[in-house]
Amino acid sequence: MRTDTEVRTTARRRAAAVAVAVMAVAGTLLTAPPAEAAPRGADPQQRIEAIADRTGFDWRAVGGEFVVGCAPSTVQARCTMGAYVTSERRMYVSPRAFATTALLEYVVLHELAHLWQFTASPPELRVGVLAPFGFSGVHALEVGADCLARHLGARFPGHYGCPEEALPVVGALYAATVG
Repeated sequence: MRTDTEVRTTARRRAAAVAVAVMAVAGTLLTAPPAEAAPRGADPQQRIEAIADRTGFDWRAVGGEFVVGCAPSTVQARCTMGAYVTSERRMYVSPRAFATTALLEYVVLHELAHLWQFTASPPELRVGVLAPFGFSGVHALEVGADCLARHLGARFPGHYGCPEEALPVVGALYAATVG
């Protein structure tokens, strides 16, 4: 039986190998400048779109749509800060997310990351890229969205978090797919 240290070391080695492979495809790791919301007095939809437009990801071209409000009850039982409905390519941003610019920025970038995961990210890497860090399934999608939100400049720490070692891996994958 392997010790926890051996398991972590193996995971880090795999993560490094994945990062090297992804960075080789990307050519270089690009870090996006911090996204900033439109002025507080601006229309809520404009504020959301101003954040999303600074990412370099053409979310409109892949059919993405932002909606100010709560996702339909068929998707979530309560109104969370944000939600992504895969079948509609719709990203919902709750009015509660407008409490601070940093929170709004995080919610928009996190939901935009889900759109990217399901439209531009290679399907085999959508969840697998975080496997070396011990994440799988839906949890890997959520952590991956937090990692990408941080890569894109979110200052709010996020709900799911992102291991520091995973940040460059997700960033390199994003750079390879978006440019």
